[in-house]
Amino acid sequence: ELKRFSVIVVTCTFICAIISFLIYVLEIDRNLFVGTKEIIIVYAEGRLWSIYGNPNALGQCSFISIMYSILLLVLERYETNLKRTNKVHMLIYLNILLELICLILSNSRSAFLATICSIFVLLILFYSNNSKYKGKTFVGRLKTNIWKITAKAVVTMTAIITVFLL
Repeated sequence: ELKRFSVIVVTCTFICAIISFLIYVLEIDRNLFVGTKEIIIVYAEGRLWSIYGNPNALGQCSFISIMYSILLLVLERYETNLKRTNKVHMLIYLNILLELICLILSNSRSAFLATICSIFVLLILFYSNNSKYKGKTFVGRLKTNIWKITAKAVVTMTAIITVFLL
């Protein structure tokens, strides 16, 4: 169920990231009115507002998508179909790159901080000197059951950090 939810989140944010990147590249400057609410679609004041209507919302969604993409990369290691896995990995890497570009263009400090902290925590988890993992390769570490629990905890923690920083 975690993988299905992750795929849905990453797919939706990937589509929004493509639209956001096109807004930046094509220099679209529009204000849409939905009912009584105005949605700003523009790159202005050094920040990409995108379809989210707020650069901080774009940064937060980019951050969450990056974390779920990393989780999907880890979960895809269990797949046995190498051709499918390579195509999926390419799409996930493309999503991470596009989301990083949107994160940089949004200029959201809280999303930057959350991304840096989360990547730092992930690196500590990957390369800890725990005696249980000594002598195991990187893939060997990923195959342990503790990794699944840790991945779920990291994704939850990153979402909580983002909410409190905004």
